[in-house]
Amino acid sequence: MDEQGDFPAYLRAQMSRKDLNSAELGRLAGVNPASISKWLRGLEVPSVENSRKTADALGVNLLEILVATGVLTRDEVRGRGTVVDLENLTDTQVIDELKRRLAIAASQVTFGSEQVETDSDRFTAGRRKRTPKQTSPDSGVSGS
Repeated sequence: MDEQGDFPAYLRAQMSRKDLNSAELGRLAGVNPASISKWLRGLEVPSVENSRKTADALGVNLLEILVATGVLTRDEVRGRGTVVDLENLTDTQVIDELKRRLAIAASQVTFGSEQVETDSDRFTAGRRKRTPKQTSPDSGVSGS
């Protein structure tokens, strides 16, 4: 797909991956199948709202569709549209931005098909965090 996007080809590939035709995608997305037909023929591109519905129905990220339709470029999605001069930020602002970006990155960690739940100090994969055992004074076991 080029920078402008090739939405018809993208949509066909996604529909094929999910084994859907226009009517089935329309039903899943709540979009008129005639509109989907126009998208597939390159006569129209979906609105942002219909892009959102279609992304949900196909199980893809909305940003993928917005790039495919040409609404956004890959650079815009990657955040290259805005350049921040770090010299103009305070240390606190830099730290806050790093925390925000790390939280986003950590929340997107997956192992195979399993989404990994994250928190601020430890990754867990569908199980509780282990906590240190508490020992009683008469157990004879040292806690250190």
